[in-house]
Amino acid sequence: MATETKPLEDLRKNRDRIAAPDYSQDTSWVRRRHLGGKLGDPAVFYIHPTTERTLERWFGDPGDPRVREGEESVVEQHATAFPGNMWAPAYRQATTRAFHQHVHSGGAAYDLAFEDIRAAFEVFRREVPDGPFVIAGHSQGARHVIDLLTLIADDPSVSDRLVAAYAIGAGIPEGRERVLESFPLPRAAEQTGVLIGWNAALKSKSADPAARRPDPLSVDPIRFLAWDGADSEGDHLGGFPAPFDDIRVEVENGNGVVLITELTDRGLSDFALPGGSLHAVEVQLFARDIAADVRRRTRAWRTRNHH
Repeated sequence: MATETKPLEDLRKNRDRIAAPDYSQDTSWVRRRHLGGKLGDPAVFYIHPTTERTLERWFGDPGDPRVREGEESVVEQHATAFPGNMWAPAYRQATTRAFHQHVHSGGAAYDLAFEDIRAAFEVFRREVPDGPFVIAGHSQGARHVIDLLTLIADDPSVSDRLVAAYAIGAGIPEGRERVLESFPLPRAAEQTGVLIGWNAALKSKSADPAARRPDPLSVDPIRFLAWDGADSEGDHLGGFPAPFDDIRVEVENGNGVVLITELTDRGLSDFALPGGSLHAVEVQLFARDIAADVRRRTRAWRTRNHH
């Protein structure tokens, strides 16, 4: 397949051949008001990563049962990390073609996919008009999290309710760095309204950290604090599902990438991509740590807001 640059309107026509989700209908959600936590947990708006892996199409059809199966699978794997009442939209996701052709038309494909996320979030806002909430996503979903934050930054009726945003496995897209002015990296364990994220790699297989361009969105996934120059001293709580519940790791900062060393012998290296990236399991590996952080910051939000 030849690489090509497609005008935005051509991409839009390509996407619009797929029926737009109607978020007033339960069928347009992978999860809607899904009770997955305990009393006191927040509402969670979760955006799934790319599940449609193809170079033949720009967008995945959420009405296709095969595509929906992939969405259901990843949401099920990630839900433990984000306890609470979950809203997870199905959407016309950009496929892996957008990633491979990012410098051509891939960026525009992500932007078009975000239009569905924006529509779904408006429904979420109406259905959850008050109380604390979390926004979370991985990979493509993390990119959409960043774009959502730029939309709500100037609306305190929404942004003041945000416990934290978890944008894992993507970094901050070029030109969107100012999001950190409104939603900073966490400097305290009970700080709210923060942006949390990381990219992870096996230390034993990773390239020299000094050769990387630092990413401003890199948080210690055990302490859930911005890196202060020291390696993490906390205990890894573990992940979900198996085998991640039995895997324990230690982490260190590798110039904006979380470098991971397995302390157990459960085959974490089997999940590494070339170059050592653990992109596919960045949420699962730290699921219980993430859940503990969500609950800790939600309790802090409720205490401050007498809610």
